[in-house]
Amino acid sequence: MRVGLNLLFLLPSIVGGTETYAAGLIAGLDQLDDDNEYTVFLNRNSVDWPLPCSPRFKREVVNVDATFRARRCLVEQTRLPLLAKRKSLDLLHSLGYISPIVLHCPSVVNIYDLNYRVVMKPSIKRAALKFLVERSARHAAYVVAPSRYSKRAIVGLKGVSADRVAVVHGAPPLNTQILGDDPGKVFAGLGITGPYICAFAAPSPHKNLETLLTVAATMRAKKQFPGQLVIMGQATGSLRSCAQKLGLEEITVFTGYLDRPIVDTILRAALLFVFPSRHEGFGFPLLEAMAVDCPVVSSNRGSLPEVGGDAAIYFDPTHTRSLEDALRRVANDEGLRSEMKVRGKQNLSRFSWKKSAELCVHLYSLAVHKSRAN
Repeated sequence: MRVGLNLLFLLPSIVGGTETYAAGLIAGLDQLDDDNEYTVFLNRNSVDWPLPCSPRFKREVVNVDATFRARRCLVEQTRLPLLAKRKSLDLLHSLGYISPIVLHCPSVVNIYDLNYRVVMKPSIKRAALKFLVERSARHAAYVVAPSRYSKRAIVGLKGVSADRVAVVHGAPPLNTQILGDDPGKVFAGLGITGPYICAFAAPSPHKNLETLLTVAATMRAKKQFPGQLVIMGQATGSLRSCAQKLGLEEITVFTGYLDRPIVDTILRAALLFVFPSRHEGFGFPLLEAMAVDCPVVSSNRGSLPEVGGDAAIYFDPTHTRSLEDALRRVANDEGLRSEMKVRGKQNLSRFSWKKSAELCVHLYSLAVHKSRAN
């Protein structure tokens, strides 16, 4: 089969989980011993994004800037179908929520969640996203959901039946990259000086970092917070202001964007990783932490219990006392943390990019066969 992979949404190091999924799936496809040929459609922002060296993968750069979402969506609906036809594709797999609605060949689309219903206020942007995502779901031969939780939400859309939505999980990072030398200099340069809890920053309000800061301030006032709070990633100004208002400047480290080896090294040395999100379609950070033996304290919302299994300690992200109790329990119990590290490794064995790729290739075959039969 000649399969197109639509990555026109890709903004490297910005789009988060969708990039992780795309990179992992392509690596899994590369592991398969099949005869499929893949044309990977990339935008100007991802010209040099790494692809397998195999001749089965060909790079096709489309002249569009993905930072302008409206323009990118227009190109996706107009120019991309023409390119797919010119390449004589048998199928197009779009990995970023939206696929061309008018297409000469069958399509598969990844819809990771319906967050626009939860985190976006009513607006033209939300209405447009709702229209394109739900139309994509209805017109695709198959929809790929990363979790059973997301599948239940997608099946609730008008015109989308359960038999057309397949759960294809994500998986742990392709490889962990712990710093080989003594990381002390790196830690000192960032201002990390002692025991710490770590978390990831994100601009979306549903990530719920303000609640984490509130709990940290409460625990600190009780002299129960176990050291520092290290927040990796691009923190918003409002999050930094929140930390300042709560008097947390002395114990909070905002690292900014970090390369993967430093992220993995910080996770590995942490007392625990905390993920307070109120809504997730999958939850890659849980697997990233488990992959480097970091105990995970996670929200119990969305797909997170499905991903974390019995390896994480869960809390209700809408109740500060629930989060406080979970943090105190794990931070103060070395034996529990050791047990959680073992369970984390066991949990990771449930996920595999090769298995995910095999499931997707099976969907490709079903979609093409069904299309030719009609």
